[in-house]
Amino acid sequence: MSLLDQLGESSHCWCQFHRCSADLWSSRETRDNREALVNLVRDGREPGLLTLSGERAVGWAAVAPLAELDRLTASPFLPQLRPDCDDLDTRWSITCFVVLAQARGTGLVRQLVAESVTFARSRGATSIEAYPVDVTTQAPQLSERLYSGTLPVFLSAGFVEVARLGPYNALVVRQPA
Repeated sequence: MSLLDQLGESSHCWCQFHRCSADLWSSRETRDNREALVNLVRDGREPGLLTLSGERAVGWAAVAPLAELDRLTASPFLPQLRPDCDDLDTRWSITCFVVLAQARGTGLVRQLVAESVTFARSRGATSIEAYPVDVTTQAPQLSERLYSGTLPVFLSAGFVEVARLGPYNALVVRQPA
């Protein structure tokens, strides 16, 4: 069983939710999403970062240029929160994390955020955005609701809150340099 096969949303999503339009998402099956992620890797793309403990994957962060994330570029409200001159190939996004239950609470998400910034910077990112949960407004009932990370982790990594995306999520941005 792989890291993304564990129970919860990741077992269906395979980090394809943000890569797929809303219209297509409703008809996607788990095997479609898994195949899409496998094909990204086979095509030489790097859709995210893995953290290993020995030979076992214990953590994952999805990080990619916004130009690859159809749902985020087609959003009716996110584009208006970005600068007009933004290049979607050089503005990157950290969309989600998957961490094995036994590795939670170890600072792994903090490490994945830092490594995602380094990874994006090394590939030409001029800015990076994310959509973390503000657990101070109301703690999510399920840990899987935290797939986008928590606001304090991003703020401590140098991200700045730009806007609120509803009662629980914020839009945060960091210039990678």
